[in-house]
Amino acid sequence: MASNSDSQSSLIPIFDGDDYDYWKIKIRTVLRAEGLWNIVEKGFAEPEDEADLSEAELKKLESSRCQDARALSKLQMGVTKPIFTRISTASTAKEAWEILEGEFHGDEKVRSINLQSLKKDF
Repeated sequence: MASNSDSQSSLIPIFDGDDYDYWKIKIRTVLRAEGLWNIVEKGFAEPEDEADLSEAELKKLESSRCQDARALSKLQMGVTKPIFTRISTASTAKEAWEILEGEFHGDEKVRSINLQSLKKDF
């Protein structure tokens, strides 16, 4: 019988480089369902020095770090090995998400250039 974590990890959609917009919707829904989307979308402020933080601030920081690690883990598990290498240096979920967005979604200009390149190859 599969453990709870095994059954949850099987629910993570896997992105292999094709149909990013489809995967993006699915992984965003998974992250929202687990209360992790906000940390991916907005990130969190990592203080330069923890010495000046109160006990409550330290607890909140640790909670944010834990949420971020869980979200980053979901993103890493949700991509194939070739895609993983692109986000492997990301230290936060927000950073990994921005890498994926930049490479696979891009802005209108990037998509236009890619389309022109594909037309030329065709």
